[in-house]
Amino acid sequence: MWTGTELLIWGGSEEDQGSALAGDGAAYDPVTRAWTPMPASPLSPRDNPFAAWTGTTALFWGGGGANGSLLMDGASYDPASRTWAMLPTAPLRPDAPNRQAIVWTGTQMVVIQPGAGAAFDPATSSWTAVPTLPQVAGCQPFAIGAEWTGSEVITWVAGRPPAVNGVIPSGYCYSAYSWVPGNRAWAVVPSRPDYANFPSGTAAPIGGRLLFLGGSNCPPGASCPVQDFFDGTWFDATSGTWTGLPETFSGGRGPAVWTGSAMVVFNTKAGATPGPPNRPSDVPPGAAAAFDPSGGAWTDLARCPVPDLANASLVWTGRQLIVVAMDDESGDTPQVEMLSPPVRDSK
Repeated sequence: MWTGTELLIWGGSEEDQGSALAGDGAAYDPVTRAWTPMPASPLSPRDNPFAAWTGTTALFWGGGGANGSLLMDGASYDPASRTWAMLPTAPLRPDAPNRQAIVWTGTQMVVIQPGAGAAFDPATSSWTAVPTLPQVAGCQPFAIGAEWTGSEVITWVAGRPPAVNGVIPSGYCYSAYSWVPGNRAWAVVPSRPDYANFPSGTAAPIGGRLLFLGGSNCPPGASCPVQDFFDGTWFDATSGTWTGLPETFSGGRGPAVWTGSAMVVFNTKAGATPGPPNRPSDVPPGAAAAFDPSGGAWTDLARCPVPDLANASLVWTGRQLIVVAMDDESGDTPQVEMLSPPVRDSK
């Protein structure tokens, strides 16, 4: 996450150590181009914890623990005093493996599970209950996602029929809901026309709407033939309407970041390429493209020197795009690249 002056990275896994979980972190200053280790955290090592910047402190919550278990604790970190503090226990289900979605609203961290939910307010260091998601009869959730539009939480859930005599029936079920903080219930969100499921690609809240780019017809955690999509769509939660975008880019499966005026997506190039339904062969290593929602156009960016961006961390500082990646060849030293200002290739 970006604090306004430095980039914070904490947790993860070490592939060269047999995917051992990491419990350390560091702060990167783009002015001095130097890393400073963070003090020891009270949290156990974990992969993929949720992280949010409150304006004064960093929140870390959840993530994956040993044997893929879902961790249900968190802590705050104050970079000014370089101190940690554990968050209070949340009123959530500890038995919801890999089934929770988390968003930062600007004032609260909202954690959503099938069957439970809670919001943490860092100003009071307290949790309050969130209305329970509606349950779909005959459908057991196995994946959940969420985004904040600026005024409400949009949550989508993928599920499958329960097992019968140890056999899981074929087919999947999908549902989506919206919740305005303070309301006592979730509202049903209409599905995207001509799609069997809710989009599972890159999403960003822009001007009160959600922008979805790419994705696939196979939700995370499902076993099904994958059909990748290289188009996009707008979702207006106020009117409940979808507006499709033309298929105008290739790739779209890399990490992404919203700059405030454009969406930058790695492993992506401008211009759709017909052919195989997944993994287009014409996207070169380090390729990146920016989508301008005001005009609906894609523009290729300068190639990133980091060829493998699958596990890269991205932040937008307001002036620079910082890319941090680690691989077996770099050892314990992160590779940092900065694009400042965003320089675009002519096409």
